[in-house]
Amino acid sequence: MTNPFVPSAPSRDPVAGAALRVEIYDPPMCCSSGLCGPVLDPVLVAMNDAVLALTKQGVAVTRFNPVQQLKEVMANEEVAKAIHQNGKKVLPMVFANGQLLKSGSYPSYEELCEGLGLKPLAKVRPLTVLAMPANNADPKVKE
Repeated sequence: MTNPFVPSAPSRDPVAGAALRVEIYDPPMCCSSGLCGPVLDPVLVAMNDAVLALTKQGVAVTRFNPVQQLKEVMANEEVAKAIHQNGKKVLPMVFANGQLLKSGSYPSYEELCEGLGLKPLAKVRPLTVLAMPANNADPKVKE
């Protein structure tokens, strides 16, 4: 039996043969995933589920938070230019294999798969809920 939290071998672009990758330039958040505090934002839960599923499929996913990684965020010329021209409202910016997939909001898992040329995994239930401790008393997160 495979561990769902251990990534498989990197997926390859069927055309170029290169490893598939996603870069997520998040808006400023207090932590790397935004999944902290007493109430979880369903949009961030869905994005975390997408990241877990893509990782399970062997996609290399890297997230950048300007609060903690400003230098890395500004090192991406396209992101830096968009922020300088339009402010932080352009975030999140999500890239699939170096190409901008979506800006201003997070893409769905299906949109990410489409941008990478992958078939989405069958949905059973959110991965984030499965990974959370059973004693989580937050009424907004239910199985």
